[in-house]
Formats: sequence, C-alpha cells, structure tokens
Amino acid sequence: MNRALVERFAALHAAGDTAGIAALLAPGAVMQTTLSALDATGAREVEELLATTLQLWGDRHETVLAVLADAESGGVESTVRGTTAAGAPAEVGVVTALGLADGQITSIRVYCDTTPFSA
Repeated sequence: MNRALVERFAALHAAGDTAGIAALLAPGAVMQTTLSALDATGAREVEELLATTLQLWGDRHETVLAVLADAESGGVESTVRGTTAAGAPAEVGVVTALGLADGQITSIRVYCDTTPFSA
C-alpha cells in the first residue's frame, strides 16, 4: 500500500495535480521545509522556490523537470526549475519525505538536496 501511495504522489506531483495530492493527505497532515547544505549565494532563491513548492504545488510558478519515486524509503526526488518571488531563475534538487499511514500521507517534509540552482 505504501509503495502505491508514494508512486501515486510522485505521479500527481509531476502532473501538478493539486486536487489529487490533497485527496492523499490525512486530516491535519504536517508540512515542513528543511534547508540543508546550501551555498550562501543561492540560499534565499532556493528557500523561496522550496517555499512555493511546499504549498502542495498550487499556484505553481515552477516546472518539475524530473520526478523519481523511492517507494522503499517513502521519498520522492525532484528536479525543479522556476522563478523565485524575487524574479530570479532557480533550479534545485528536492527530496520530499512522506509520512504514510492507513493509505494516506500524514506528513510532507521537503529538503534541499544539494545546491544546483542556476541563472
């Protein structure tokens, strides 16, 4: 069941289907952004992009370039490119860790993978 849930989330994320993602969320699902290993010159742009990404990909200003579901760990790896709130282009590797229970997502935590942002 968890494998199917992770793979479904990955597919919906890639398609930008916010209604589908919302249907997978348990009531009161926890969402959090965590930044790690950021280059200081790009930290603000990446933070803004991740904050946008975390809004369940609603009103998205970014393009998901690639999505890979890791059903064993409950994670989804994405490469995201977009324009930050400040208007700067950014690209970043993102790891989304899903908490899963009873066929629903109980938590979403988004981590900056490395620092592959670009101008």
